[in-house]
Amino acid sequence: VEHAGALNAALLSHDGTSLATASVDGTVRFWDLRPKRPEPAVYRQPNEVWDAMFSPDGSWFVMGGDPGAEIRDARTGALRHALPMGNMISRVAISPDSRRVAVTTERGTLRVWNSNEGTPATPELRLGEALHEFAYSHDGRWIVTGPPSHVVQLLDADTGEPAMPGFQAAARSSGPCSRRTTPH
Repeated sequence: VEHAGALNAALLSHDGTSLATASVDGTVRFWDLRPKRPEPAVYRQPNEVWDAMFSPDGSWFVMGGDPGAEIRDARTGALRHALPMGNMISRVAISPDSRRVAVTTERGTLRVWNSNEGTPATPELRLGEALHEFAYSHDGRWIVTGPPSHVVQLLDADTGEPAMPGFQAAARSSGPCSRRTTPH
């Protein structure tokens, strides 16, 4: 079973039993990698899907597209929470303790959501430009952002505010960067 459009993201579950792919065709497809389960489960959004991520325990996933993100049960695909942002979601991240989901938009906004209730944990924050990459620290205290300008920001994960006002780390090259860290 193939996507009808370009692939935007591919990821493995933490236990290695599921593969997920997100596409501009508006779907996230999940393959159970255990023997004798070849057909993927397909979950749809109204428009393109740009990113997806499994929760650390693998029980749910978040998919981000247009005009927001969705938290779904990984076993059944049932919608747990809609996370409306009003425009295209460019990236999603889940805190190490699974309590928070951070989403960014193509317009350069970021919002952190309570994953258990589907309610905003921070106001929508204007970061100035769309983020190419961002990630939670392993202890969940910080969110580090990497926008196209190559200026890195460190944000407080609970408030979304700059963790160290005035801190900026700049890079001169545009080499690859990955927010997908190895499990600890």
